[in-house]
Amino acid sequence: MARFPALPLWIDALSMDTDHLTNEEFGIYMRLIILMWGSPDCRIPNDDKWLSKHFHLSVEQIEKKVRPIIKEFCKVTRQFLTQGRLKDEWNLKLEHSDNQRTRANSRWGKKKKSTPAMPSIPSLLNPKNKDSGNSSNDPVEKTVNGGDKPFLKSVTIERAHEIAGQYDIGYLENAWREGGYAKKARNPDAAFLGFVRKHVRKNPI
Repeated sequence: MARFPALPLWIDALSMDTDHLTNEEFGIYMRLIILMWGSPDCRIPNDDKWLSKHFHLSVEQIEKKVRPIIKEFCKVTRQFLTQGRLKDEWNLKLEHSDNQRTRANSRWGKKKKSTPAMPSIPSLLNPKNKDSGNSSNDPVEKTVNGGDKPFLKSVTIERAHEIAGQYDIGYLENAWREGGYAKKARNPDAAFLGFVRKHVRKNPI
């Protein structure tokens, strides 16, 4: 699955850049753009066999129909094909995604640190065990360390971006926490992804 499912399309620039293409050539160009956007680091292999498989064309047809479009619009290295403007958009999207995750983790991390910790009371939990206050089975310790602002794993945030598309993940996470869903969740990561799916399904963009 693509890291960023929504492809930004600037139709004025696209129309001016491709106005001279035939319908077939324009379709080839758009397929190149889509393949790049959905690939790691926004680039695809510079390999005729790979292109043949993804364009459903023979190697001979790739050389005749696809390579001229690549030559006109793409940056070609020995290993990869990229498109300058598309790569710039992908990098901006990546930077925005990383900044959102950093801000979200920092915001909830500060709130969690500011919450005063409850002192453990080993004598009430297990009078026979003097070390029960430091035990991993101590229910009071679990409550204190868990808090009511659970952290979300970075892989969860990335998966949420894939599901949410154009939605702002920071906004969705804030709604999830302020709505009280985070406090009730036994598995915060799974619960947050479920919340995002439900929100996107009910409020499509």
